[in-house]
Amino acid sequence: MKWRKRFGVIILALFLLTAGAALAKSVSAAGKIPAGSTVGGVEVGGMDLSEAQRLLAEKAAEWKREGRLVVSFSGDDLVIPNENVVFDIRQTMENVKQRIERPWYKFFGKGEEFHIPFVVEIQMEKEELAGWPPAVDAEKTLALAEEQAGVLGDKTIRAVMNEKAETKTVASARWDVPEEFFLEKWVNKLNGLEIGPKEKFSFNENLMKKVPAANAKEGSYLAAMMYALFLETNVEILERHPHRTFPDYAEPGIDAYVDESLQKDFIVYNPNDFSYTLRAELSGPKLTLSLLSVEQPAVYEWETEKEVLPFRTVYRYSKDLHPGEEITVQKGQNGARIIVNRLWKTPDGETLKTERISRDYYPPVPEIILRPASDLNETGGEEAEPAGGPQGNGGPEGNQAPETEGTGGETGTSAPEGNETADQAPDGKTGDAAGEEPLYEDPNYVK
Repeated sequence: MKWRKRFGVIILALFLLTAGAALAKSVSAAGKIPAGSTVGGVEVGGMDLSEAQRLLAEKAAEWKREGRLVVSFSGDDLVIPNENVVFDIRQTMENVKQRIERPWYKFFGKGEEFHIPFVVEIQMEKEELAGWPPAVDAEKTLALAEEQAGVLGDKTIRAVMNEKAETKTVASARWDVPEEFFLEKWVNKLNGLEIGPKEKFSFNENLMKKVPAANAKEGSYLAAMMYALFLETNVEILERHPHRTFPDYAEPGIDAYVDESLQKDFIVYNPNDFSYTLRAELSGPKLTLSLLSVEQPAVYEWETEKEVLPFRTVYRYSKDLHPGEEITVQKGQNGARIIVNRLWKTPDGETLKTERISRDYYPPVPEIILRPASDLNETGGEEAEPAGGPQGNGGPEGNQAPETEGTGGETGTSAPEGNETADQAPDGKTGDAAGEEPLYEDPNYVK
Protein backbone atom coordinates (compact mmCIF):
# COMPACT_ATOMS: atom_id res chain seq x y z
CA MET A 1 0.00 0.00 0.00
CA LYS A 2 2.82 2.36 0.84
CA TRP A 3 4.42 2.01 -2.59
CA ARG A 4 1.03 2.82 -4.20
CA LYS A 5 0.72 6.03 -2.17
CA ARG A 6 4.24 7.02 -3.07
CA PHE A 7 3.57 6.31 -6.72
CA GLY A 8 0.42 8.47 -6.59
CA VAL A 9 2.30 11.32 -4.98
CA ILE A 10 4.94 11.15 -7.69
CA ILE A 11 2.33 11.16 -10.46
CA LEU A 12 0.55 14.14 -8.87
CA ALA A 13 3.79 16.04 -8.49
CA LEU A 14 4.70 15.49 -12.13
CA PHE A 15 1.27 16.68 -13.21
CA LEU A 16 1.48 19.82 -11.12
CA LEU A 17 4.96 20.58 -12.37
CA THR A 18 3.87 20.17 -15.99
CA ALA A 19 0.76 22.26 -15.55
CA GLY A 20 2.65 24.90 -13.60
CA ALA A 21 5.29 25.13 -16.28
CA ALA A 22 2.65 25.56 -18.95
CA LEU A 23 0.85 28.21 -16.93
CA ALA A 24 4.10 29.91 -16.07
CA LYS A 25 4.97 30.10 -19.71
CA SER A 26 1.78 31.57 -21.03
CA VAL A 27 -1.90 31.68 -21.42
CA SER A 28 -3.33 30.14 -24.58
CA ALA A 29 -3.00 32.47 -27.53
CA ALA A 30 -6.59 31.82 -28.43
CA GLY A 31 -7.72 34.68 -26.17
CA LYS A 32 -8.77 38.20 -27.14
CA ILE A 33 -6.29 41.02 -27.68
CA PRO A 34 -6.41 43.54 -24.82
CA ALA A 35 -8.58 46.58 -25.44
CA GLY A 36 -6.76 49.69 -26.68
CA SER A 37 -3.90 47.73 -28.28
CA THR A 38 -2.52 48.81 -31.68
CA VAL A 39 -0.19 47.42 -34.31
CA GLY A 40 1.42 50.04 -36.55
CA GLY A 41 -1.24 52.49 -35.42
CA VAL A 42 -4.08 50.10 -36.35
CA GLU A 43 -6.58 49.42 -33.53
CA VAL A 44 -6.79 45.67 -32.86
CA GLY A 45 -8.10 45.65 -29.27
CA GLY A 46 -10.87 43.13 -28.57
CA MET A 47 -10.12 41.06 -31.69
CA ASP A 48 -8.96 37.47 -31.80
CA LEU A 49 -5.72 36.68 -33.63
CA SER A 50 -7.30 35.64 -36.92
CA GLU A 51 -9.39 38.83 -37.09
CA ALA A 52 -6.37 40.98 -36.29
CA GLN A 53 -4.25 39.23 -38.90
CA ARG A 54 -6.80 39.85 -41.66
CA LEU A 55 -7.17 43.51 -40.70
CA LEU A 56 -3.40 44.13 -40.51
CA ALA A 57 -2.82 42.52 -43.91
CA GLU A 58 -5.51 44.76 -45.43
CA LYS A 59 -4.09 47.94 -43.86
CA ALA A 60 -0.55 47.14 -45.00
CA ALA A 61 -1.71 46.53 -48.56
CA GLU A 62 -3.78 49.72 -48.51
CA TRP A 63 -0.76 51.75 -47.32
CA LYS A 64 1.34 50.41 -50.20
CA ARG A 65 -1.37 51.28 -52.74
CA GLU A 66 -1.48 54.93 -51.61
CA GLY A 67 1.80 55.78 -53.36
CA ARG A 68 5.50 55.17 -53.42
CA LEU A 69 7.87 55.56 -50.50
CA VAL A 70 10.10 58.55 -51.30
CA VAL A 71 13.38 59.65 -49.76
CA SER A 72 13.78 63.42 -50.03
CA PHE A 73 17.32 64.64 -50.62
CA SER A 74 17.93 68.34 -51.28
CA GLY A 75 14.92 68.80 -53.52
CA ASP A 76 15.47 65.50 -55.31
CA ASP A 77 13.35 62.38 -54.79
CA LEU A 78 14.88 58.93 -54.33
CA VAL A 79 12.07 56.44 -54.91
CA ILE A 80 11.77 53.10 -53.10
CA PRO A 81 9.51 50.84 -55.22
CA ASN A 82 6.49 49.38 -53.43
CA GLU A 83 7.52 45.83 -54.26
CA ASN A 84 10.71 46.42 -52.25
CA VAL A 85 8.71 47.17 -49.09
CA VAL A 86 7.86 43.81 -47.50
CA PHE A 87 5.44 43.59 -44.57
CA ASP A 88 6.07 40.37 -42.58
CA ILE A 89 2.56 39.75 -41.27
CA ARG A 90 3.45 36.32 -39.87
CA GLN A 91 6.27 37.68 -37.69
CA THR A 92 4.10 40.64 -36.74
CA MET A 93 1.44 38.25 -35.42
CA GLU A 94 4.08 36.28 -33.51
CA ASN A 95 4.95 39.53 -31.76
CA VAL A 96 1.26 40.04 -30.99
CA LYS A 97 1.03 36.54 -29.49
CA GLN A 98 3.99 37.22 -27.25
CA ARG A 99 2.25 40.34 -25.98
CA ILE A 100 -1.03 38.62 -25.08
CA GLU A 101 0.60 35.65 -23.35
CA ARG A 102 0.38 36.01 -19.56
CA PRO A 103 2.19 34.25 -16.73
CA TRP A 104 0.09 31.81 -14.64
CA TYR A 105 -0.21 34.17 -11.74
CA LYS A 106 -1.95 36.68 -14.01
CA PHE A 107 -4.23 34.10 -15.62
CA PHE A 108 -7.40 35.56 -14.16
CA GLY A 109 -6.25 39.18 -14.52
CA LYS A 110 -6.96 41.65 -17.29
CA GLY A 111 -4.42 41.78 -20.16
CA GLU A 112 -2.35 44.94 -20.56
CA GLU A 113 -2.74 46.96 -23.77
CA PHE A 114 0.30 47.26 -26.06
CA HIS A 115 1.47 49.28 -29.05
CA ILE A 116 3.92 47.69 -31.47
CA PRO A 117 4.94 48.36 -35.12
CA PHE A 118 4.63 46.10 -38.14
CA VAL A 119 7.66 44.01 -38.92
CA VAL A 120 8.92 45.53 -42.20
CA GLU A 121 11.95 44.92 -44.36
CA ILE A 122 12.99 47.08 -47.32
CA GLN A 123 14.84 44.92 -49.80
CA MET A 124 17.15 46.98 -52.02
CA GLU A 125 19.91 45.51 -54.16
CA LYS A 126 23.34 47.13 -54.31
CA GLU A 127 22.73 47.99 -57.95
CA GLU A 128 19.62 49.95 -56.97
CA LEU A 129 21.44 51.85 -54.24
CA ALA A 130 24.36 52.64 -56.55
CA GLY A 131 22.30 55.46 -58.08
CA TRP A 132 21.87 57.19 -54.72
CA PRO A 133 24.12 60.20 -54.03
CA PRO A 134 27.24 59.39 -51.96
CA ALA A 135 26.12 62.06 -49.50
CA VAL A 136 23.23 59.82 -48.42
CA ASP A 137 23.82 57.14 -45.78
CA ALA A 138 21.82 54.38 -47.46
CA GLU A 139 21.87 51.95 -44.51
CA LYS A 140 20.58 54.47 -41.97
CA THR A 141 18.09 55.92 -44.44
CA LEU A 142 16.58 52.49 -45.18
CA ALA A 143 16.35 51.78 -41.45
CA LEU A 144 14.47 55.05 -41.02
CA ALA A 145 12.19 54.12 -43.93
CA GLU A 146 11.43 50.75 -42.30
CA GLU A 147 10.48 52.52 -39.07
CA GLN A 148 8.19 54.83 -41.01
CA ALA A 149 6.52 51.96 -42.85
CA GLY A 150 6.21 50.04 -39.56
CA VAL A 151 3.72 52.59 -38.27
CA LEU A 152 2.10 53.22 -41.68
CA GLY A 153 3.47 56.74 -41.49
CA ASP A 154 4.09 59.47 -44.04
CA LYS A 155 5.50 58.15 -47.30
CA THR A 156 8.12 60.89 -47.66
CA ILE A 157 11.17 60.82 -45.40
CA ARG A 158 14.33 62.90 -45.29
CA ALA A 159 17.57 61.20 -46.21
CA VAL A 160 20.13 60.61 -43.49
CA MET A 161 23.38 62.32 -44.43
CA ASN A 162 26.58 60.33 -44.71
CA GLU A 163 28.94 61.93 -42.20
CA LYS A 164 31.91 60.47 -44.04
CA ALA A 165 30.86 61.77 -47.46
CA GLU A 166 33.72 63.33 -49.38
CA THR A 167 33.53 67.06 -50.12
CA LYS A 168 34.74 68.53 -53.37
CA THR A 169 34.67 71.77 -55.34
CA VAL A 170 31.19 72.11 -56.83
CA ALA A 171 31.69 75.61 -58.30
CA SER A 172 34.66 77.91 -58.86
CA ALA A 173 35.37 81.34 -60.36
CA ARG A 174 38.66 83.14 -61.12
CA TRP A 175 38.37 86.87 -61.82
CA ASP A 176 40.71 89.78 -62.37
CA VAL A 177 40.92 92.10 -59.40
CA PRO A 178 40.57 95.83 -60.17
CA GLU A 179 43.78 97.72 -59.31
CA GLU A 180 42.10 99.97 -56.75
CA PHE A 181 40.76 97.02 -54.71
CA PHE A 182 42.46 95.68 -51.56
CA LEU A 183 40.92 92.29 -50.90
CA GLU A 184 43.29 90.74 -48.36
CA LYS A 185 41.00 91.68 -45.48
CA TRP A 186 38.04 90.10 -47.27
CA VAL A 187 39.88 86.87 -48.09
CA ASN A 188 40.63 86.26 -44.42
CA LYS A 189 36.93 86.37 -43.58
CA LEU A 190 35.80 84.42 -46.65
CA ASN A 191 38.06 81.42 -46.12
CA GLY A 192 36.14 78.69 -44.35
CA LEU A 193 32.87 80.62 -44.30
CA GLU A 194 30.11 78.00 -44.05
CA ILE A 195 26.46 78.17 -45.02
CA GLY A 196 24.78 75.36 -43.12
CA PRO A 197 21.77 73.21 -44.05
CA LYS A 198 18.48 75.14 -44.19
CA GLU A 199 20.44 78.30 -43.39
CA LYS A 200 20.17 81.85 -44.73
CA PHE A 201 23.25 83.92 -45.61
CA SER A 202 23.29 87.72 -45.71
CA PHE A 203 26.33 89.39 -47.27
CA ASN A 204 25.92 92.51 -45.16
CA GLU A 205 25.27 90.73 -41.87
CA ASN A 206 27.62 87.78 -42.22
CA LEU A 207 30.49 89.46 -44.05
CA MET A 208 30.32 93.22 -44.62
CA LYS A 209 29.97 94.04 -40.91
CA LYS A 210 32.90 91.79 -40.01
CA VAL A 211 35.44 93.19 -42.48
CA PRO A 212 37.41 96.25 -41.29
CA ALA A 213 36.94 99.34 -43.47
CA ALA A 214 34.64 97.46 -45.84
CA ASN A 215 33.30 99.43 -48.78
CA ALA A 216 30.47 98.90 -51.26
CA LYS A 217 32.65 98.61 -54.39
CA GLU A 218 34.80 95.77 -53.09
CA GLY A 219 31.78 94.17 -51.45
CA SER A 220 29.83 94.26 -54.72
CA TYR A 221 32.74 92.61 -56.53
CA LEU A 222 32.76 89.71 -54.07
CA ALA A 223 28.97 89.46 -53.95
CA ALA A 224 28.99 89.14 -57.75
CA MET A 225 31.52 86.29 -57.57
CA MET A 226 29.40 84.52 -54.96
CA TYR A 227 26.31 85.02 -57.12
CA ALA A 228 28.09 83.35 -60.04
CA LEU A 229 28.99 80.38 -57.82
CA PHE A 230 25.52 79.95 -56.34
CA LEU A 231 24.01 79.89 -59.83
CA GLU A 232 25.82 76.55 -60.23
CA THR A 233 23.92 75.10 -57.24
CA ASN A 234 20.29 74.94 -56.19
CA VAL A 235 20.83 77.64 -53.55
CA GLU A 236 17.89 80.08 -53.59
CA ILE A 237 18.58 83.75 -54.37
CA LEU A 238 16.40 85.72 -51.97
CA GLU A 239 17.75 89.24 -52.55
CA ARG A 240 20.06 90.64 -55.19
CA HIS A 241 20.46 94.09 -56.77
CA PRO A 242 22.14 94.67 -60.15
CA HIS A 243 24.26 97.72 -60.88
CA ARG A 244 23.09 100.71 -62.88
CA THR A 245 25.67 100.01 -65.59
CA PHE A 246 27.79 96.99 -66.41
CA PRO A 247 30.76 96.59 -64.06
CA ASP A 248 34.03 95.78 -65.85
CA TYR A 249 34.75 92.66 -63.82
CA ALA A 250 31.49 90.71 -64.32
CA GLU A 251 29.47 89.44 -67.23
CA PRO A 252 26.28 91.46 -67.73
CA GLY A 253 23.53 90.01 -65.56
CA ILE A 254 26.00 88.24 -63.27
CA ASP A 255 26.65 91.17 -60.96
CA ALA A 256 25.39 92.01 -57.48
CA TYR A 257 25.31 95.46 -55.89
CA VAL A 258 25.62 95.65 -52.10
CA ASP A 259 25.70 98.69 -49.85
CA GLU A 260 24.94 98.38 -46.16
CA SER A 261 24.20 102.10 -45.77
CA LEU A 262 21.55 101.90 -48.50
CA GLN A 263 20.19 98.55 -47.29
CA LYS A 264 21.20 96.83 -50.51
CA ASP A 265 22.02 93.25 -49.59
CA PHE A 266 22.79 89.93 -51.22
CA ILE A 267 20.89 87.15 -49.43
CA VAL A 268 20.71 83.45 -50.26
CA TYR A 269 19.13 80.39 -48.66
CA ASN A 270 20.58 76.87 -48.60
CA PRO A 271 17.60 74.48 -48.94
CA ASN A 272 19.76 71.37 -48.72
CA ASP A 273 20.52 68.88 -45.98
CA PHE A 274 24.24 69.60 -46.40
CA SER A 275 26.39 72.70 -46.05
CA TYR A 276 28.54 74.79 -48.39
CA THR A 277 32.01 76.11 -47.52
CA LEU A 278 33.78 79.00 -49.27
CA ARG A 279 37.48 79.02 -50.14
CA ALA A 280 39.25 82.18 -51.33
CA GLU A 281 42.76 82.46 -52.78
CA LEU A 282 44.32 85.77 -53.82
CA SER A 283 47.21 85.41 -56.23
CA GLY A 284 48.54 88.66 -57.66
CA PRO A 285 45.86 90.33 -59.77
CA LYS A 286 43.60 87.25 -59.65
CA LEU A 287 41.08 86.06 -57.06
CA THR A 288 39.83 82.48 -57.04
CA LEU A 289 36.65 81.80 -55.13
CA SER A 290 35.47 78.21 -54.72
CA LEU A 291 32.43 76.52 -53.21
CA LEU A 292 32.97 73.15 -51.51
CA SER A 293 30.27 70.61 -50.68
CA VAL A 294 29.23 67.00 -51.17
CA GLU A 295 28.19 65.74 -54.59
CA GLN A 296 25.13 67.68 -55.79
CA PRO A 297 21.77 66.02 -56.50
CA ALA A 298 21.86 67.46 -60.05
CA VAL A 299 24.08 69.37 -62.44
CA TYR A 300 23.41 73.12 -62.47
CA GLU A 301 24.35 75.58 -65.19
CA TRP A 302 23.30 79.13 -65.99
CA GLU A 303 22.62 80.95 -69.22
CA THR A 304 21.66 84.50 -70.20
CA GLU A 305 19.25 85.97 -72.73
CA LYS A 306 20.27 89.46 -73.79
CA GLU A 307 18.43 92.25 -75.64
CA VAL A 308 20.72 95.16 -76.55
CA LEU A 309 19.34 98.69 -76.06
CA PRO A 310 21.28 101.15 -78.29
CA PHE A 311 22.39 104.41 -76.73
CA ARG A 312 21.29 107.79 -78.13
CA THR A 313 23.46 110.78 -78.96
CA VAL A 314 22.81 114.15 -77.32
CA TYR A 315 24.37 117.36 -78.74
CA ARG A 316 25.27 120.39 -76.71
CA TYR A 317 26.19 123.76 -78.22
CA SER A 318 28.68 126.27 -76.91
CA LYS A 319 29.78 129.73 -78.12
CA ASP A 320 33.28 128.96 -76.84
CA LEU A 321 33.94 126.42 -79.61
CA HIS A 322 35.18 127.38 -83.07
CA PRO A 323 33.45 126.17 -86.23
CA GLY A 324 34.34 122.54 -86.97
CA GLU A 325 35.45 121.92 -83.40
CA GLU A 326 33.76 119.08 -81.51
CA ILE A 327 34.27 117.60 -78.04
CA THR A 328 32.90 114.29 -76.78
CA VAL A 329 31.82 115.02 -73.24
CA GLN A 330 30.54 111.51 -72.47
CA LYS A 331 30.99 108.26 -74.37
CA GLY A 332 27.79 106.39 -75.09
CA GLN A 333 27.22 102.87 -73.84
CA ASN A 334 24.54 100.45 -74.95
CA GLY A 335 22.12 99.20 -72.33
CA ALA A 336 20.44 95.82 -72.15
CA ARG A 337 17.61 93.72 -70.83
CA ILE A 338 19.10 90.48 -69.52
CA ILE A 339 17.37 87.33 -68.32
CA VAL A 340 19.39 84.87 -66.24
CA ASN A 341 18.18 81.25 -66.16
CA ARG A 342 19.42 78.32 -64.11
CA LEU A 343 19.33 74.95 -65.86
CA TRP A 344 18.84 71.76 -63.85
CA LYS A 345 20.44 68.84 -65.70
CA THR A 346 21.18 65.15 -65.33
CA PRO A 347 24.81 63.98 -65.40
CA ASP A 348 24.13 62.98 -69.01
CA GLY A 349 23.27 66.57 -69.94
CA GLU A 350 19.50 66.21 -70.18
CA THR A 351 17.73 69.38 -69.02
CA LEU A 352 15.25 68.60 -66.26
CA LYS A 353 13.91 72.12 -65.83
CA THR A 354 14.72 75.78 -66.44
CA GLU A 355 14.44 78.23 -63.55
CA ARG A 356 14.32 81.99 -64.14
CA ILE A 357 16.56 83.71 -61.62
CA SER A 358 16.43 87.37 -62.68
CA ARG A 359 15.40 89.84 -65.36
CA ASP A 360 17.57 92.95 -65.20
CA TYR A 361 17.39 96.30 -66.95
CA TYR A 362 20.56 98.27 -67.63
CA PRO A 363 19.63 101.64 -69.19
CA PRO A 364 21.80 102.88 -72.05
CA VAL A 365 24.18 105.75 -71.31
CA PRO A 366 23.75 108.55 -73.88
CA GLU A 367 26.73 109.89 -75.77
CA ILE A 368 27.09 113.65 -75.19
CA ILE A 369 28.87 115.74 -77.83
CA LEU A 370 29.69 119.46 -77.51
CA ARG A 371 29.57 121.50 -80.75
CA PRO A 372 29.95 125.19 -81.69
CA ALA A 373 26.79 127.26 -81.38
CA SER A 374 27.25 128.29 -85.02
CA ASP A 375 26.54 124.71 -86.11
CA LEU A 376 23.07 125.00 -84.65
CA ASN A 377 22.38 128.12 -86.74
CA GLU A 378 23.76 126.57 -89.94
CA THR A 379 21.58 123.50 -89.67
CA GLY A 380 18.47 125.62 -89.32
CA GLY A 381 17.81 124.41 -85.83
CA GLU A 382 17.13 126.39 -82.75
CA GLU A 383 19.17 129.57 -82.52
CA ALA A 384 22.16 129.20 -80.25
CA GLU A 385 21.48 130.91 -76.99
CA PRO A 386 23.30 130.55 -73.71
CA ALA A 387 21.37 128.48 -71.22
CA GLY A 388 19.60 130.68 -68.68
CA GLY A 389 18.89 133.70 -70.91
CA PRO A 390 20.58 136.21 -73.27
CA GLN A 391 23.17 137.19 -70.70
CA GLY A 392 24.29 133.56 -70.38
CA ASN A 393 24.67 133.55 -66.60
CA GLY A 394 21.49 131.94 -65.48
CA GLY A 395 22.57 128.26 -65.49
CA PRO A 396 25.40 126.18 -64.14
CA GLU A 397 27.12 126.33 -67.52
CA GLY A 398 26.18 129.79 -68.74
CA ASN A 399 28.25 129.53 -71.92
CA GLN A 400 26.20 126.71 -73.33
CA ALA A 401 23.17 126.88 -75.53
CA PRO A 402 20.30 124.35 -75.58
CA GLU A 403 21.01 120.72 -76.48
CA THR A 404 19.49 118.60 -79.21
CA GLU A 405 19.41 114.89 -79.87
CA GLY A 406 21.30 113.70 -82.89
CA THR A 407 18.31 111.88 -84.31
CA GLY A 408 15.59 114.49 -84.41
CA GLY A 409 16.92 117.85 -83.30
CA GLU A 410 14.76 117.78 -80.19
CA THR A 411 15.91 119.39 -77.01
CA GLY A 412 18.01 116.86 -75.11
CA THR A 413 18.31 116.07 -71.44
CA SER A 414 20.78 118.18 -69.55
CA ALA A 415 23.66 116.18 -68.14
CA PRO A 416 26.81 117.15 -66.29
CA GLU A 417 30.17 116.73 -67.93
CA GLY A 418 31.42 113.48 -66.47
CA ASN A 419 30.77 109.76 -66.33
CA GLU A 420 27.39 109.96 -64.67
CA THR A 421 24.27 111.14 -66.44
CA ALA A 422 21.94 113.54 -64.69
CA ASP A 423 19.23 110.91 -64.31
CA GLN A 424 21.46 108.48 -62.48
CA ALA A 425 20.97 108.09 -58.75
CA PRO A 426 24.12 107.83 -56.65
CA ASP A 427 23.48 104.24 -55.57
CA GLY A 428 22.93 102.92 -59.05
CA LYS A 429 19.17 102.78 -58.69
CA THR A 430 16.65 103.99 -61.21
CA GLY A 431 13.00 104.60 -60.58
CA ASP A 432 11.03 107.39 -58.99
CA ALA A 433 14.11 109.28 -57.84
CA ALA A 434 15.70 109.12 -61.25
CA GLY A 435 12.59 109.50 -63.40
CA GLU A 436 13.26 106.35 -65.42
CA GLU A 437 11.87 102.85 -65.62
CA PRO A 438 12.69 100.39 -62.79
CA LEU A 439 16.12 98.88 -62.44
CA TYR A 440 14.75 95.42 -63.06
CA GLU A 441 11.40 94.78 -64.62
CA ASP A 442 10.66 91.46 -62.89
CA PRO A 443 12.13 91.97 -59.42
CA ASN A 444 14.24 89.15 -58.06
CA TYR A 445 14.09 90.85 -54.68
CA VAL A 446 12.45 89.09 -51.76
CA LYS A 447 12.77 90.29 -48.22
